[in-house]
Amino acid sequence: MAECPQCQSDADLRLQRRDGDPGYLCEKCGTWVQFGAVTPTVPTRSRAQAHRDSPGLWPEDFPLEPDGKVTEGLVVFSKSGAIEGRMTGGRQRCNSISCPGWFVAITWESGQAMKVCSQGFHYDPKTKVTRITGGGEISGRFVSPPPLGVDPLPKEEWPARATLTKRKGWRISNGNGSAG
Repeated sequence: MAECPQCQSDADLRLQRRDGDPGYLCEKCGTWVQFGAVTPTVPTRSRAQAHRDSPGLWPEDFPLEPDGKVTEGLVVFSKSGAIEGRMTGGRQRCNSISCPGWFVAITWESGQAMKVCSQGFHYDPKTKVTRITGGGEISGRFVSPPPLGVDPLPKEEWPARATLTKRKGWRISNGNGSAG
């Protein structure tokens, strides 16, 4: 049986004919429901889409620009502290459905560009420096099981600093006030 779209119930529907077509009249609100009509439903979202649309957990002290982006040029250090990176401004919800974190776009001095999950790093608001705390050396990968993400390139494959200064994150002065 059909359901009244207004009352969302079938309790007051009575079978009737209207202009020769069978249907139901809701005695409570007067709505006509054509016989065989399917009650409209709210479209369901996929679990992945619901995850992307959720607010997640953004690090409490981590600043954002008014447009929701991360400040370009903020300094990031690898897990060991030996490799420097710079944030490029981009951020989006982490793809792992079980993870409440956010991806932040980083370009490393190795020339590698990647999205690091906020659940795998720590931001210090006093120094304005971020440090990788989870996952691999530069990946900040948080979800388990491993793999822990991409390893850094060997030093002999890194671009020159002059080349880096032309890339996003390195093209402006960093979060500590020095030039890229």
